[in-house]
Amino acid sequence: MIVLALTAAGFAVGKTGSSAGSSSGSVAQTDDVSLALPAGWERGEPPASKYGMHFARPLSASDASSGGTTTLTAGWVGETAGSTHPSAAASYALTVDRSRPRAASLAGGSAYAYVGTDRNLVAFFLPTTRGTFALVCENPVSGPGSLDSCESVASSLKLLDAKPVPLEPIPAYAAHVQSSLQGAAKVRNAQLGVMRSTRKAAVQAAAALRIAAAYRQAATRLSGSAGSDPQLIALNGKLVRAARGIATAYAALSAAAAAQSAGRYSSAASAASAAEKALARSFHPLAALGYSLRGGAKS
Repeated sequence: MIVLALTAAGFAVGKTGSSAGSSSGSVAQTDDVSLALPAGWERGEPPASKYGMHFARPLSASDASSGGTTTLTAGWVGETAGSTHPSAAASYALTVDRSRPRAASLAGGSAYAYVGTDRNLVAFFLPTTRGTFALVCENPVSGPGSLDSCESVASSLKLLDAKPVPLEPIPAYAAHVQSSLQGAAKVRNAQLGVMRSTRKAAVQAAAALRIAAAYRQAATRLSGSAGSDPQLIALNGKLVRAARGIATAYAALSAAAAAQSAGRYSSAASAASAAEKALARSFHPLAALGYSLRGGAKS
């Protein structure tokens, strides 16, 4: 069985794509992808949306040569950086076993495959450097081999203007994030101790400035470290912005301490707290991708 694969560029036939036919089948192709349709498969009018998924440049094809009619629906469901990751794509209106996705080989990469629970279907979600590509195979007649021909079509998928990206967390990236932020957090924890132990404005200002510098350095280290995965690039960008926000807040706190302005100090302290919470929140979507990260900051 096979089903659905999500990616990020477009894929269509008919008016939006081209095809070449022969007695042995045909090829549906655009600038982004191609699919091989075996003999007996016919292209249909592709739906703009299905199961809650909105397809860009969708493709639809069917085969009625065996029991039941096997249909294939495919297209790009995310064409921007940070589009839906395949591990979360089962939140669409597909009634599938979401607790047990399996990995499947597709287009030279790995996709998540979800098997239908109330209907005979399988869905693959394929992450690429351009987003997520979805492909759904279904047949109302359930039975051994009922989706084999559709699986054959799905396995012919070729990405012409994108590359698959890993399903699993990237250890090197996780280690880089951890070391960058924990290094900054170590400075932050130590310097907050200094600030709490003295009432000297100059000492507090210097300590706050060291925290700002540490998070500014962390943001610089993190910038551009996410590789080519658009999802990871977007989430890494949130980490970078959060780290810069902390740096800005503590720089303001330093200036307020140096000026001995109680009002400015209070506002800057609130901003620093909010920035640190924003950094903590930025870990949540990474956790959904399998990353286990901690900022290392103590309250």
